[in-house]
Amino acid sequence: MDELIKRGLKLSKTVLFRLLTYRAEGFLKTPTLVLKVLNRTVAKLSVYQSGEELKQDMVEKFQTVYRLVKAYANGDYREVGQRTVVLSLAILLYFLLPVDIIPDIIPGLGLLDDVSLLVWLGSTFNEELNAFQEWEGRGNPAVVEVPPPSESD
Repeated sequence: MDELIKRGLKLSKTVLFRLLTYRAEGFLKTPTLVLKVLNRTVAKLSVYQSGEELKQDMVEKFQTVYRLVKAYANGDYREVGQRTVVLSLAILLYFLLPVDIIPDIIPGLGLLDDVSLLVWLGSTFNEELNAFQEWEGRGNPAVVEVPPPSESD
């Protein structure tokens, strides 16, 4: 796990990820763009949920990040630093890229960079992600399940 965190940290410092972080900051100003990213992420993630490529805990981490970004974009949850939300959205944007540091079409390796960024986010912002999950557990209005992709996305 430490190796994935180190890899995620290294990826978070690349020009590509910094560009995505800049884009994510702009997206937060337009909730409809955030929702498009979320819907496209669900569509791409649904392909991997039943496969061997992603373990269940990684899927759950993606779902938590999805719910956090959605709750923030909807204005339901603001007890999180904007940097956490921006980096979360940037990771979702990175996940959507058809060509990234390690192309997703390479079996077994293609999602390693995506997962590394997610593990890095989880280790760096663990307290904020846990606080969000506790907030959800108290019956707050965050989406509990990631919805299936809509036909329009």
